[in-house]
Amino acid sequence: MGRVRAMPDGHYLSTYLTEPGMPFLNNSWTRHDNNISLWRKSGSQVSLLHYWELERFSGIKHHAFGVADREQATRMLDSLLGDAAVRMSDIVEVWGTPDVGEQYSNAAEWYADVALPYHSICHLFSAALLDGQPSQDRMVLGFAVDGGPDTVIDDPDDVHWYVGGVFGRGSAEFFPVESPGPLYNMAARRYNLEEGTLMALAGASPAHVELPELQAEVLSGVRFYGRTAFSDSAEIVELIESTVQRRLRVADLPPLDGLEDRGHVLSAVMKHVQAISTAVMERNVEETLARCDLDPRETDLAMAGGYALNCPTNSHLMRRYGFRRLLAPPCANDSGQSLGIGLATFHARLENFEFRFPGAYLGSQQHSLEGALDRYGDYVTDTRPIDLDEAVRDIRRGPIPWVNGRAELGPRALGNRSLFCDPTRTVAKNQVNRLKGRQNWRPVAPVVMADRVTECFDDARASPYMLETFVATSETATRAPAIVHLDGSARVQTVDEQQNPLLYQLLARFDAVTGVPILGNTSLNDKGEPIVQDVGDAINFCLRKGLSVAYLAGFRVEFANGNSFPETVPALRRFSDFSASAEKLAELTAKYNPFSLDGYHLLVWLRVPEVRHGLDLHDSTHLPTARRRVDDWLARYPSDREWYLAAPDDLARYLKDLQARGFQFGQTDPAE
Repeated sequence: MGRVRAMPDGHYLSTYLTEPGMPFLNNSWTRHDNNISLWRKSGSQVSLLHYWELERFSGIKHHAFGVADREQATRMLDSLLGDAAVRMSDIVEVWGTPDVGEQYSNAAEWYADVALPYHSICHLFSAALLDGQPSQDRMVLGFAVDGGPDTVIDDPDDVHWYVGGVFGRGSAEFFPVESPGPLYNMAARRYNLEEGTLMALAGASPAHVELPELQAEVLSGVRFYGRTAFSDSAEIVELIESTVQRRLRVADLPPLDGLEDRGHVLSAVMKHVQAISTAVMERNVEETLARCDLDPRETDLAMAGGYALNCPTNSHLMRRYGFRRLLAPPCANDSGQSLGIGLATFHARLENFEFRFPGAYLGSQQHSLEGALDRYGDYVTDTRPIDLDEAVRDIRRGPIPWVNGRAELGPRALGNRSLFCDPTRTVAKNQVNRLKGRQNWRPVAPVVMADRVTECFDDARASPYMLETFVATSETATRAPAIVHLDGSARVQTVDEQQNPLLYQLLARFDAVTGVPILGNTSLNDKGEPIVQDVGDAINFCLRKGLSVAYLAGFRVEFANGNSFPETVPALRRFSDFSASAEKLAELTAKYNPFSLDGYHLLVWLRVPEVRHGLDLHDSTHLPTARRRVDDWLARYPSDREWYLAAPDDLARYLKDLQARGFQFGQTDPAE
């Protein structure tokens, strides 16, 4: 890996986007959770200035849709960069997504000699370099563990998809590791629930079936390295479920609010999925510690990739091995890819550089309240500057939306786009769950004053990005029941006065009144909606839900007449039009797919490089071979086959639902 190419001072842009062109034609995608990072280099100093997750600006959760061409990409990026008073013409280089910007440079080439997926390497860097480059006396052991790599830039083999790394002593070493991601991924597919919901569901019921032989058999017989981990995981989840179904006596379990018989079964299943997943990570850690002669007490543990959102595993590894500290970004899943792309590129091209992750609040500012009142003023009866004592009284009465300053990164609200509630009242948790349209068994997460966390939770430490689980003390479990899982644990966020001064002060006032330095915290969004970005998004939520007060952009805002509010779905955000003219669609068709490869064949073509090798869709004689290769590939991977065969109909239903909300796809209306 040579470090020779000069890097002028200036602004750089790392992007993780579905590439323009081919995916746009069939309203599909090659990457989800699209995101963008803006950097500034000044000498040896590298700064992360701004971060955009596209779902916040489109209103489409896990935003994955691409744009038509480079020109449309430039317009979109100019719109976003305007939030940071920068334009595309100011950017020295663009990395991460081909054909995005004239300044595009293929940063993956700097890791061409590492025979592991670039996607996973970037995940690894997003965690390992959060606190700067490791030194002679500070080692970092990192794991990039998720569902699998994308194939927009590189062509990973099917054998090794996940990457571990050891940083320090002046070098970085990469090696293949296992990932529990496929286990959770296949459970999510099977039960049509997101991985985070399944993680929480494991602790929502006392349902449990002892299966020591099954777990031992799985761990001795399966290695979760690459594509075959998915078919293995599908079989494992099915086997666990069938065994649980036979042995679990649901009738003997106590009734739990919002948890039906199926929920008890899934809870028992996910306990075993979690146990196997944790054991896989233990195997990663122990094999690496032994091979690299690392002392965990002098080593930071870096976790990235979607599985790094699994708080129980993170905390288990910290406790079991005694690592010095946990390094994990708030955007640990693919929403953190542009962070990793940037850090990996600076690492490869600069002999030495100085960087510290500045914290989670790198998103865009909320727009002014005044602008939102132009649209929603008829429903607003009073606005006045925030009074924290009054805010505490409001929280004691019921949940309050809270929008303040720049948005946080990642899938979890960290106090700037949050719905706060009183943790001392279980009814407050139920109110939050009704507002968000989710199951009543789900607790809310605690946000706690950092200097009080050890009073409230056992074996606790700083957890600024809500990526660890701690067990509540008996006093906390009694006094703050809304934030505690059935097993006594909680997914904790800590806040100090430097990190978020206003939220810290609010917690201190709440503590002064209640003796509890904790608030219940969940993301401010409706079911199926991304976290809100702007004040207007939050007001729309409040009026649809019949809320009477919110704290927005430094003001306490009161609402009335919400029952006459006509809107029933979230408001459209900055980007809602993914259509193109008939002429543009014809141009793209001629350029990318003139003979109309379609259906599941096209979806596999887009995402599996091996079926494309040596073929050209501009040659009609290649189409039968393309279809045959796709069918042969699906026959080799039955778990993928089921998903891809259903995907065209699933995509059509998804687009129909989005169009019903006002999004535009396909050909632009000729009347416009």
